[in-house]
Amino acid sequence: MTKIFTVGLSGVYDEAAEALTRCNTAEERDFVEAAIAGIKAIRHIGAKFAAEAKRRLETETDADTIRCLQRIAETADRVLWNPPQTFYEGVAALAFMRKAIGSIEGYGYNSMGRPDLLLAPLMEKDRAAGVSDAEMYDLMCRFMLIWDCHVDHTKIMLGYSEYEYENAITIGGVDSDGNEVFNDVTKMFVESALELDLIYPKLMCRFGSASSDAYLNTIANVMLPAAKIDENRLVDFIRACAINHVEAIQINCVNRDELLAAQKEPEKYRHIIVRVTGFSCPFVMLSKEWQDEVLSRNYYD
Repeated sequence: MTKIFTVGLSGVYDEAAEALTRCNTAEERDFVEAAIAGIKAIRHIGAKFAAEAKRRLETETDADTIRCLQRIAETADRVLWNPPQTFYEGVAALAFMRKAIGSIEGYGYNSMGRPDLLLAPLMEKDRAAGVSDAEMYDLMCRFMLIWDCHVDHTKIMLGYSEYEYENAITIGGVDSDGNEVFNDVTKMFVESALELDLIYPKLMCRFGSASSDAYLNTIANVMLPAAKIDENRLVDFIRACAINHVEAIQINCVNRDELLAAQKEPEKYRHIIVRVTGFSCPFVMLSKEWQDEVLSRNYYD
């Protein structure tokens, strides 16, 4: 996603066109030509979105819908071909790339890169132009809802990755100079996920032994509503994992007795979300086999 935010698809297209002149085999040429065709297809999809928005504007009367359609009409055929210049264009670029590639390939990519790193400069640019944090937070909430609203909460998951729900937002970590990435966009991702009570997108929180207490406290808040434990204990646990070079942790903040009860009366426990292996899911949507796998794990008081 970094190149989308720096040179746009036009820059990527130029790189691919130049690479085509250096292909030595038919396989290499096929690969680069397929990439070029995909880039053209995404640009064409964007142009169709803009045209459709303009068509609907001719008859639309609702003020809020008109405002949204005007934004799409002005943006969709320009961004992603050119890099996003505003916070709105940035979140729209993230969403559009994920959906467009998913529609072309039938299954989109899992991670959207480092959005808090990519969006932070656009946030500061918008602030300087007079855009309020409330307006940007509203955009963030709308963006986050895209990935949760299509979940079929009645579907039973029989196997791993048999559904296209997996959308991850990676936050935190460090930048290319080793500086901690913890900014107002990072906080907005966490705050919106909590306020909207989302299952997806899942937040992938990067952390390390040098992570600040402020950042660790922020990401701990994602788990605290379910954990019902002291915040300091949870932060200390995360930091201990970092110091001991634990590469990844998945914490299910649930009560074992509640899970057992949920197996017997699922209609009463549809609110319980568990982390399985690479995806999160309401416990009662899992097959009996997957439920038993979650129940077989270690539990800590």
